[in-house]
Amino acid sequence: MHISRREFIKATSTMLAALYTGQAPRLPYTAPRLSLPQAPTPPDVVVATKGTPAELVKAAVAALGGIGRFVQPGQTVVIKANFSWGNPPERATDTNPEVVATVVGLCRAAGARRVLVVDHVLNRDLTACLERTGLRRAVEAAGGEVLGLPESGQEGRYQETNVPKGQRLKRCRVIREVLEADVFINVPIAKDHSATRLTLSLKNLMGVVLDRGTFHSTDLDQCIADINTLVRSHLVIIDAFRILTTNGPGGWGKVETPWQVIASADPVAADAYAATLFKLTGADIGHIRRAKAAGLGEYDLSKLTVQLVTPGVTPSPQATPVISATPTPIPTPTGVRPSVPTARPSPTTPRLPTPTPLPPLPTPTLPGSWTGMATDNTVLASLLGLPGLAMLAALAWLLNRRLRQH
Repeated sequence: MHISRREFIKATSTMLAALYTGQAPRLPYTAPRLSLPQAPTPPDVVVATKGTPAELVKAAVAALGGIGRFVQPGQTVVIKANFSWGNPPERATDTNPEVVATVVGLCRAAGARRVLVVDHVLNRDLTACLERTGLRRAVEAAGGEVLGLPESGQEGRYQETNVPKGQRLKRCRVIREVLEADVFINVPIAKDHSATRLTLSLKNLMGVVLDRGTFHSTDLDQCIADINTLVRSHLVIIDAFRILTTNGPGGWGKVETPWQVIASADPVAADAYAATLFKLTGADIGHIRRAKAAGLGEYDLSKLTVQLVTPGVTPSPQATPVISATPTPIPTPTGVRPSVPTARPSPTTPRLPTPTPLPPLPTPTLPGSWTGMATDNTVLASLLGLPGLAMLAALAWLLNRRLRQH
């Protein structure tokens, strides 16, 4: 870059003037970067235990990031529960009504416009089914609606649709409200199943289709995975308060009580953990393996973050290590006697006389046009002193002279 003599002299003069007036040139202001704290990543699976069904649901959803992570104001939410068999909660064949009602209440509190609980009911007496399970009363009290569709007579409530990612299931008829929902929440009960070993969240989606006979007549496990590629669960909440371990899915059978609720945004991960309650793994269940192969989730729990929570209990922080004031002794080698230093008295520091303050030095006066400048600029004088000022003046004079010669 070419700089003229006039520009150089002007820049030098400006810099010297800034030094003598004690005002350095201002640099452009750069705002500091603020490092905002990042929200913690929610766990892959939350397991809530030791509480009532309502307490467990609330604790599990809260640990997963809260219902607001899944439901926004004004949305329509469809909840797929299992109330197909029409038995009371003690039989563990249908989703616990308190679990379902609590999910409905959370969605309504989040501002959901409509919350609809659906299932394809196998029990011929739909009214009696809803009464014996206690589901209708619980859901309506929480502000939701119940849609139970019997096996026949309601074909118009289903919409035939393609399954683009289906390997065996290419087309099926699905409940219209399920396809139109803004949010789909899967709330099954964990139980034994005679055909698939277990029925959990993935298997629970057979309750949204009309022609489930197609599933059984082809490849049942693959069809279960296929329907899950079409109807995606935004949130899975598995009722494991009571589980049916034999003679499923309709019972009667052996009922065990883990007193748990399992929540996850990953249906494969949720089912894999629920399988451990039956002394199985996700890899042991055919449709869970197929769902993972379809890219629907992960069943290897060693690759997942599983958080256990208890309602009303705050996780304890890590204990702070206590540092002892006494140092840890160094072990002495065998046969060597440690040398103990002899204590010596600390020397006495002699007291020096207080120095007499000296009178202040007179302020030097510079000749010519520099007169009085040192007294006017205390900052520059304190930094450079008289020799520094003289050297700076000489440097400016030499620069000016060299420029005049060219």
